[in-house]
Amino acid sequence: MNKQGFAPPSVPVPYGASTLPSFVNPNAQKPIRPFFKVPSEGVYRMAEELIFNPPKVQRKSFQPLAWTKVSFVSTGEGKTDGREGKDLAAGGIYFAINIAESIPLYYLKDARSATTKEKTQPLSFREMPTCHSFNTATASPSKLELLIGFGSGDLLLYEPLSKTASIQFNKDRVLAVGKVTCVAWGPSANEFVVSFTSGDLLFMDRYREDQPSSTANNHKEPSDSFCVIRQKNPKYNPVSKWCISSKSINGFAFSPSGKYIAVASQDGYLRVFDCEEETMQVAFRSYYGGFTCVTWSPDSKYIATGGEDDLVCVWSLLERCLLARGQGHRSWVTEVQFDPWACGVGPNNSTYRIASVGEDTRLLLWDFERETLRRPRNMSLSFSSHRSIGDFKLNLSQVQSQVLAQTQQQQHAQPNSLNGDQYKAPIVDSRGRNEVPQMHPLVEHRTHHEPVSDVQFLEHFLVTCSWGKVKFWGRPTDSPSAPQTSSIFPSTSSSVTTIATTPSNSSLPTFSTPTSTTSTSTNTSTTAVSNISLNPSVSMPK
Repeated sequence: MNKQGFAPPSVPVPYGASTLPSFVNPNAQKPIRPFFKVPSEGVYRMAEELIFNPPKVQRKSFQPLAWTKVSFVSTGEGKTDGREGKDLAAGGIYFAINIAESIPLYYLKDARSATTKEKTQPLSFREMPTCHSFNTATASPSKLELLIGFGSGDLLLYEPLSKTASIQFNKDRVLAVGKVTCVAWGPSANEFVVSFTSGDLLFMDRYREDQPSSTANNHKEPSDSFCVIRQKNPKYNPVSKWCISSKSINGFAFSPSGKYIAVASQDGYLRVFDCEEETMQVAFRSYYGGFTCVTWSPDSKYIATGGEDDLVCVWSLLERCLLARGQGHRSWVTEVQFDPWACGVGPNNSTYRIASVGEDTRLLLWDFERETLRRPRNMSLSFSSHRSIGDFKLNLSQVQSQVLAQTQQQQHAQPNSLNGDQYKAPIVDSRGRNEVPQMHPLVEHRTHHEPVSDVQFLEHFLVTCSWGKVKFWGRPTDSPSAPQTSSIFPSTSSSVTTIATTPSNSSLPTFSTPTSTTSTSTNTSTTAVSNISLNPSVSMPK
């Protein structure tokens, strides 16, 4: 609940500042340990820290910095579609981060090590990038497609390697109003989805044009009822527009199968939709405040969320219920992710590793396993001291079935404000803290001086992000998936500071950025994108 006073993204932050003021972040001066230990697994060590100092540009108005996010894509042989478990260990890996008005692109030649390092200047814009995503289905060593969302509401499809082709969407906010909060490529290689602070979700086609402003219908009365507006002309975007909420959509995620999409909203509801039928399956209510992030387990069985209630929750779409809560963060949770290399493990192949980060500057690791969940104190069913874990699991399922039956009865008894007349779905209300099984974190480690905004998993690393900083934490060396590489680190530069923190005999990668093929001016430190015609009021790329 932001109890520690850490600044949310809406709080203005001094431009170019690497750390928050001490009155905002009381932990700013405390040292950070470059390692943490996970029981029965080993020690994670900070392999590398990238610090990007964006160039200072003339800003027309003061804008708060957006959360720094990181996107990965593999271009080597053996890569698979990201929704079916992407292999980020094969071939070269590119990753992009956003900081202030810039997006630098880095290249990791090998998942374990690299012997060369090439740099290029980062992209620079006049508007603040808020999110980005690579098209994993079309990625190749010669072509990358990066979709970028901006605080102005614009969208830009850009090819960072060729620096020639670019397409702009939602110009002049003709399709939707508000800031772009999340972008993701859909099940098809040509389709992508965009969410806005207005509560709208747009399904777009990269080969379509924006609908003319004279015929576009982007006006929406404030309402929490779900409705779908389908495009009648196959020439124009959006393919369909989902009006989900009157408040901001903070994040969404496709299930690995591509059938469902989970949407986390500021209104405190986690909605799950069937993408093919365009219907809402269920809506889960948060314990307090809005949901800030959402992700799916690799097998599509579970959904993990974080929110303003400082809790990490695990939900079941099949059972329509909340399975467990994790209490450990001291402020809002900003990102959650399942570890695809540590899910479906354990004696019964039923343990799922979850990582969460938050504004409290901490990283928490959780192991979710239904057989070992602790019994709630106020469980309505009685338990004897001699009952086994299997009995508890059975009774827990009975309680969840009772909860689902009650919510369905309530939904049929009175109208549902979250659904249109043709979109009926059960709403699962929040349960008390003592009525839901609790998870306890395996590890609680402070990874940054500033609020942590993103966490991602690679085969050999765990990656965390803060404002302008990216840290790679090497997995335990005694782990089966631990890397076996040599210590090679890139040199420092004026725009990127690389800090190697591992011993000389350890095995960690080197990061590089592709060589630029576009000439740049001698008095600037950024690559200007000049082949895009933009509205003067937007003026994204310089």
